[in-house]
Amino acid sequence: ASRELAVQRGPALRLVSPPLVWDDARQVYASNFHGRVSRASCKNFQLAMADRTFQPVLGGLDGLCMQFGRIDDTSFSFDAAYPLSPVQ
Repeated sequence: ASRELAVQRGPALRLVSPPLVWDDARQVYASNFHGRVSRASCKNFQLAMADRTFQPVLGGLDGLCMQFGRIDDTSFSFDAAYPLSPVQ
């Protein structure tokens, strides 16, 4: 006999990229990776929790729940925080 698994689902998780900040010294818009990323790369990104209007909800480390970025020619840094985890 086949059995269906009952899955309870909560509201959808809203994630956004935090807004970039102008860096006068380098004359570019940049993200603050809090010292965890040391190389510029098109693969660098951050995700933060967002409210219903898709505006970032700030908290610890600016409300970030994930960041990924290049640290040298062959290595990347990956950080995840609640509600995300690297096991998902």
